[in-house]
Amino acid sequence: MIPKEVINQIAKTLQNEQLSTDFYDEVENLILNSLKDVSKKNNLLLNSLNFFFAGDHVLNTNILNFSPLVIFVSLKQKKEDIISYKKSQNLSKTAQQFLTKTSVITAELIAQALFESLQIELTKQDKIYIANNILVVNISGKIKLKIIVGYQFEEQFEYEYLGKYYTENILELFSLYDKKDEECGYFYDFVRILKSMELELFQNNIVKDKYFDILYFVENLVYNIPSNLLKTEDFYTAFINGVNYLKNADIKEFLLPNGTRMFNEEKNSQYSLLKAIIFIKRMTIFYENYQKL
Repeated sequence: MIPKEVINQIAKTLQNEQLSTDFYDEVENLILNSLKDVSKKNNLLLNSLNFFFAGDHVLNTNILNFSPLVIFVSLKQKKEDIISYKKSQNLSKTAQQFLTKTSVITAELIAQALFESLQIELTKQDKIYIANNILVVNISGKIKLKIIVGYQFEEQFEYEYLGKYYTENILELFSLYDKKDEECGYFYDFVRILKSMELELFQNNIVKDKYFDILYFVENLVYNIPSNLLKTEDFYTAFINGVNYLKNADIKEFLLPNGTRMFNEEKNSQYSLLKAIIFIKRMTIFYENYQKL
């Protein structure tokens, strides 16, 4: 069992452990300069490309530089053009010969162009990798940037990740998170402490992988805890309530903040049921064996 004073101290420490704003400004300038270069070389209007920070760094639920800094790069395109182009790519080579050739700028093309531009901007200590529409940049071995290139269709940002398609309304999602935190007062604190617990297990080689850096995984898990359980006079009580709820809840019934089903049975899915079960078991192990760790 973790003593009350330890839990409260961890929560307080995590609230103040954040990267400097100067670092985020540097990354913002890096991406902006590269996108200007990409727009120029591909004859695109600059306003057809946009980027914004996403993930837990925006929510202040990141664990210093252990959480990747997620950046969405959005390309404004007509959805029907992208759908038609994707369908044409699945046709046989013979059938493709009879298609009218049209120039379609895709997320994969933008990612490749961004990859080439960033290679010029980065230092020798930095490493960059690309896979389809995803870029991963290790900044001097200190922090990982995960750049996801997708499409902006009205208010929705749509992107492919590990073979699956996701749709995000970021402003709506963040608004729901903020509302949850206002209702109970300890939503973000609870998310941070769960992430720090799994990181502790990972750094001590008790677990071989980690889930806290999956985009919104812990945030959406905690979102399902009833607000009244986290609305307490002190954080320790909220922590105990939250852990007990996750241990005993039917997580198959958990929903995303937008009301759709959260978990599924696919093991490689971002929100697989297996990941959730394993993550909660890890929290239980940490909580019940804290003195031995």
